[in-house]
Amino acid sequence: MYHVLACGDSFSGLEFPERDRARERLRERVAETGLTFVEHYWVWDETNRAQLLVASTSSSHKAEKFRILLERHGIGARITSQLPF
Repeated sequence: MYHVLACGDSFSGLEFPERDRARERLRERVAETGLTFVEHYWVWDETNRAQLLVASTSSSHKAEKFRILLERHGIGARITSQLPF
């Protein structure tokens, strides 16, 4: 399975309220692309930054298309095959 993550600001040195603001900014930027979600799945891992799961697919080609879509809108994105627990 391939997971596409929209990547926002770094959490380095931020307190919890500031981290919430970073997540909110990323959520708003993703929504501006037309992608809206009923629930938001936030990923926290070794990258220590705001990351929103925007797609999970068995197709690497589809995952790449989502990544390109986000990057065309100025949103950093990455694909991973494993999500942290």
